[in-house]
Amino acid sequence: MRSLNTFAAIFIHNYLYNSKHKKMKIRLILICIVGYLTAYNVVAQTDTIKVSEIVISANRTPYVFSDAARTVKLISKAEILSAPVGTVADLLEQFAGVDVRQRGGSGIQADVSMKGGTFEQTLILLNGFRFNDPQTGHHSMNLPIDLNYIERIEILEGPGARIYGPNAFSGAINIVTNSEPKNELMFNATGGQFGFFDLNAALHISSSKSNHFVSGSYKQSAGYTENTDFNVGNFFYSGNFNLKTISLQVQTGYQNKQFGANSFYSAKYPNQFEHTLSNFAAVRAIYNGKIKISPAIYWRRHQDRFELYRNKEGAASWYTGHNYHLTNVLSFEVPVSFSTVAGKTNVGFDFTTEGIVSNVLGNLMNEKRKALFETEGYYTKYAERTAFNAYIDHSVRINNFMISAGGSGNYYFNSPFGLQTAFGSELAYNVGKRIKLYASGNQSFRVPTYTDLYYSGPTNVGNPTLVPETSFTAESGLNIYLNNWNVNTSVFNRWGYNLIDWGKENAALPKYTSMNLTEVQSLGFDISASYKPQPGNGKIAAIHNFTISYSYIENTKESGDYISYYVMDNLKHKFSTTLKHAIYKKMSASWTVVYQDRAGKYTNFVSNVETEYAPFWLIDGRLFYGIKNFDIYLEANNLLNTSYYDLGNVPLPGRWIKLGVSYKIKLK
Repeated sequence: MRSLNTFAAIFIHNYLYNSKHKKMKIRLILICIVGYLTAYNVVAQTDTIKVSEIVISANRTPYVFSDAARTVKLISKAEILSAPVGTVADLLEQFAGVDVRQRGGSGIQADVSMKGGTFEQTLILLNGFRFNDPQTGHHSMNLPIDLNYIERIEILEGPGARIYGPNAFSGAINIVTNSEPKNELMFNATGGQFGFFDLNAALHISSSKSNHFVSGSYKQSAGYTENTDFNVGNFFYSGNFNLKTISLQVQTGYQNKQFGANSFYSAKYPNQFEHTLSNFAAVRAIYNGKIKISPAIYWRRHQDRFELYRNKEGAASWYTGHNYHLTNVLSFEVPVSFSTVAGKTNVGFDFTTEGIVSNVLGNLMNEKRKALFETEGYYTKYAERTAFNAYIDHSVRINNFMISAGGSGNYYFNSPFGLQTAFGSELAYNVGKRIKLYASGNQSFRVPTYTDLYYSGPTNVGNPTLVPETSFTAESGLNIYLNNWNVNTSVFNRWGYNLIDWGKENAALPKYTSMNLTEVQSLGFDISASYKPQPGNGKIAAIHNFTISYSYIENTKESGDYISYYVMDNLKHKFSTTLKHAIYKKMSASWTVVYQDRAGKYTNFVSNVETEYAPFWLIDGRLFYGIKNFDIYLEANNLLNTSYYDLGNVPLPGRWIKLGVSYKIKLK
């Protein structure tokens, strides 16, 4: 095993030193990686192996974590509560395989991408239900649940259109809320700089036949700079009912969010503003017989008012009013699974309709409609598409091999996209109980959003002739499971065709245009390790958990030179490490260190010159002190007060200090 580690270190060293990035920073990353490899050699002497049997619920038919023939990362409840962050977006920043590009602070608007893809190519799920918005991926993270009440997060890297459905182009993230039977009341209050406060509470009530969870929250801030204020209200309910022959799962959520959007979409307009409303409801029935059937219906509505000039103050003469959008997604699905001597088969179908009414996106309506819940504004345009999807997937275990293969077909009835297919297969081989090797080849696709197709504004113009983007990805990897450690490394190559990007030929042109790129190849690898001590003898370990990870991704395109807004601005290097440790008795601390080096350029608004993204380090920390049912914590984000950008011309917050308290009481 030592020779394998030596080879890995040499390979990483040579691969990185051929790049143009600064050697000193790369050396630091390599020292950290080799350090954990050395630690791995020591720990590998142990004989006790415990592989987690957590069920991954992002799939249409859940499967056991240890059977996954792909890179899967799980963020547990304990890790979520100990992280020095307050939002899902900030939590995902801690993982090298995930690229989170934020506008504003506290996750107010976050675009999540994986494996060098764009934010439109990542599928977001809430308890296994698709949460992506057909208007734009900017709305996909408008989740009605707070971080404190999430049970776990499943990060599934790599394409999954055949398994997870459309939009799982480069990966999927499933957010799982509290569902275990318990009776407790939870409360959390946080205050901090920039007029920030966050109040949230949750109630969990269970009986022998039902389980109910309800949460609500409100947070606001005056903003870290001009016109970055925000306020957000969330409500979420989930219920599980055990009936005679089936179990029933019900959930619903609501979010009301308003925020100043200083330079979010163009630095020419620093006084932008946005107000979004999101509603979600879903019902699933589960029959667990020899043939498992779990039909479900879900609905998501998203409303958006975008103001280029907030309250029309200082508006140009050509500005006729705000943008109003309303999307509705309704879907019915029937997943079926059964096992035979030949293996396990998953088969099913879903029927989904996605519609939008707007005064900007779509085709002209015969009669205009008053904008919902607005004092002014009308919907004058509309668009709709309906898709039928059928899929089949079969897996079989032969000795130490796990083999799976399948495909899906999506047919769009009232759309030029027609039939879209995705096929793929995976192979995993277990070397004893400790090591798993895996390889896969998968197709994927994504249809354009309504913004890609129809948007027309002062700085961007859509393209109604866009075609779906497609890809084929080959990936191989290695998982090593130890009693306290989990080590993973993988390498992938993705060939993308007709990828959708916003671009322009030179900085002098006033507008970005959506376009299909002929071919984009993405090549990358990642390596990670996590350490979680096993409890025993009533002793509390000094280190509660520790993770370290690094990823490298290179995107190359066949299309001619142009200024890319998304596709070519991937994270080339990302390093991350997290640590939670004891300090003294009931006091502990958690830390996160992240290094990011982004490819691509942006047009500097002041100089009008193409500017490379500068690499940066971020450090977050949190101190905890527990008193019976209370936890008091002091949190500091961006401790180094680093000046940095995720997107050009949109500066993100400097140091931000918060103080909070949480309370939990068991109910009889």
